[in-house]
Amino acid sequence: MTKLQSGRLHKILCLIAALTALTFANTIAHAQTDQGRILGTVVDANGALVVGANLSVRNERTGEERTATTNAEGTFSVPALKASSYTVTATGKDFAPSKVTDIQLSVGQELTLNITLKTSAVTASVDIAAATEAATDTGSASISATVNQREVLGLPNNGRQLSQLYLQAPG
Repeated sequence: MTKLQSGRLHKILCLIAALTALTFANTIAHAQTDQGRILGTVVDANGALVVGANLSVRNERTGEERTATTNAEGTFSVPALKASSYTVTATGKDFAPSKVTDIQLSVGQELTLNITLKTSAVTASVDIAAATEAATDTGSASISATVNQREVLGLPNNGRQLSQLYLQAPG
């Protein structure tokens, strides 16, 4: 082998080694990450998906808070979270808030968290207003009734006196 061929071979081998080293380093760099993510679904007590539920993910060590909203499939994803302890709170319209505490997220972990929301308490009230006007006049002991002519003709009067018609009045 000549000196020229040996020099070319050496350059080619160095180039191949350099490309292999770069490819390997690039693969390792993408595989290592210091972040994780929390994902999952939100359902109601019957198992139906809750669309538009709001989630709050709070890092208990730093106090940092991130939010997410469930999509049309009732799923959510909160990426780029540091390894730490988290609290996840889910809220939805007509649902009581649901809180999951002490969630430990590790480096590179993809934690699946499924949350069930319960319906909020329904309250009803009935207002009763009493009339200020009494149906009976308690200020007088008198009893009276108005009898029109049609009522007089309709009453059976088999020989009774007219004064006995007063007995038909209420009270």
